[in-house]
Amino acid sequence: MQPAFNAKTYDLVWTETTKIYQDMVKTENWPTSPGERVSLESFNKLTYKLGLYVIIACGFGLPFRWAEPPKSTEGSKSVQDNIVTVEKWALLLIMTPKWLFKLPFKKLQNIYEEYESIKSFIREEVAIRRSKIREAVDMGEVDREAAVQFDVFSRLVLANETADSKSGLSDEELIGNTFALLFAGHDTTASTVAAVVALLALHPSEQRKVHEEVMNVLREDGALTLSSYSKLTYTLYCFLEASRMFPAGHVAIRTCLEDTVIDIPSTKETASPTRLVLPKNSEVIVDMVGLHMQGLPYVVVNEEHVLQVYNLYWTAFDKLRNYPRIHNMQDNERFCEFLREILNEHAAAIPTLSLGLSICSPHLESDELDSFMRRMLISRISRRVLAEHHLALTEDLANKETSVDSQDANVGIIFTKLNVKRCFDKFIRLLSSDGTLTDRLRRDSLLQGTDKLPEIIVDGDLNTSFSYIREHLEYVILELLLNALRATAIQMKESSFSIPGVIRATISSDEDDVYIRISDQGGGLMLTETQTPADLYSFSHHRNTTRMRDDRLVALQHFSQRKGGLWGKVQERIATPGSEDQVNEDSKDEDKPQPMGMGLPLSNIHVTYFGGTLELLSMDGWGTDVYVRLPRLGTNLEGIEV
Repeated sequence: MQPAFNAKTYDLVWTETTKIYQDMVKTENWPTSPGERVSLESFNKLTYKLGLYVIIACGFGLPFRWAEPPKSTEGSKSVQDNIVTVEKWALLLIMTPKWLFKLPFKKLQNIYEEYESIKSFIREEVAIRRSKIREAVDMGEVDREAAVQFDVFSRLVLANETADSKSGLSDEELIGNTFALLFAGHDTTASTVAAVVALLALHPSEQRKVHEEVMNVLREDGALTLSSYSKLTYTLYCFLEASRMFPAGHVAIRTCLEDTVIDIPSTKETASPTRLVLPKNSEVIVDMVGLHMQGLPYVVVNEEHVLQVYNLYWTAFDKLRNYPRIHNMQDNERFCEFLREILNEHAAAIPTLSLGLSICSPHLESDELDSFMRRMLISRISRRVLAEHHLALTEDLANKETSVDSQDANVGIIFTKLNVKRCFDKFIRLLSSDGTLTDRLRRDSLLQGTDKLPEIIVDGDLNTSFSYIREHLEYVILELLLNALRATAIQMKESSFSIPGVIRATISSDEDDVYIRISDQGGGLMLTETQTPADLYSFSHHRNTTRMRDDRLVALQHFSQRKGGLWGKVQERIATPGSEDQVNEDSKDEDKPQPMGMGLPLSNIHVTYFGGTLELLSMDGWGTDVYVRLPRLGTNLEGIEV
């Protein structure tokens, strides 16, 4: 049926639907003035009739009015009435032998008569269109399409007439496809429109958004045409969501053409994945309602950036699942190269996912969005930790230079004697000299003209060391220091009274945990009455309005397309300009920092990954204290949601 659908068909559907809707409003005598209301006994009957008439007009090109349904020459009832009857008794017509309808039961006879009336209607239309096409051929007309209308059925007959004998359809096959067009087409249209209107009635705020969008497009275009379709994005989202919640077909039946194995992921009820073997010719019934009622709205899972990350995760899983067993070091070297490829493929996952969910934020509750984003980021961290740990262990084994007594003793990516004070010293040295970090701060528009940056003082238990992933700890310390430095420097520049400009980092520990406090003089968080400090590392624009800022969306778009992606590592922040690791290497305007707003949320994910906590305490008008608690590795489990 593919040749029957093209751009002209879509334009026809739009035009005819508009005409039918206007005829319906006029015939049903609906008020057209703002504020007037109309009461309907059954809206479903109207959508059913609307869907049918759209199919008849666009599918068969039959002219009619809303008050005068089309009829076949042999039938006393309208095509609409016949279709209603046949659809109601479709299962009986399919499963019952024809001779049963000839028995002296009036009900059965009437059903079969209406079924034959529809077939007669279709045969009449086939004959009319076939005659026009053959007449055009006999007259030597070059363009056969000029002999038929643009409706689907006419083009289907045209395609069938011009096909070779092998690919053409018989009359019965043509009628069968037309039945599918009639029943599947109008029923799905009717049920979807009814579902959309019902849901909008239940959600007045969403209804207002749709109304505002339609009115804005009308003011801009003057009329709703096919070219207006791309501008009605929110309206389209409503239709997609209604289709997800109330699919027109509740089941899909398929037959296995060969022996098939289905991998079923683990759930709350099943601790581990299971495999289901389906022999050839097995009948599979798919619950479409259950399939569509997934954890996220249809609009979200089909957003291009979210879908891109989902496909990345699924592809990585599929590749790992099918990777052959490793038997020797040569196999392991190949496996390590494979892991590096996987890691590089996922380099842009963080900004891509964040961009997609920022765009979809209006369609998700805050808790739902944050929970999903957390699961996705922790899933990414888990994969990266395992992959990088394996690569580091392989490298250590090859070099055979690791010493457990050295100051930087490590097992893979885990440093067994990680000194917290030395991590601070590393960044203090970088910040006290002219380099990437200092330049990054000074290029901030709010800090231009700043004479000096705040002083950083580290006190407390300076000998604290523990087993931890150094990359995670350094990332958290750097991000918290940069936030504190920026806020304090702004206060030093703008405040009317003297501010010492000191950031104090305090370290302490006990048997199970390591504690870090970073105190700044940046004026505090200055949150509204409805906000909490935790909202600052939320990914929802309801909790954190900066998520929808243009500069942040542009920055996320930049890094999602950047060749090196965004790994969320310290090296990207401290690398020299122009180097492979420097995050602005592809920036069109390297004089401006990229304000993605990912530092604090990612720091929170890194801290809580192994069961730690990150808390913000604001003294508005003075400064903010950040408290970090990190469990010593081996005293806690990863904070993975299942």
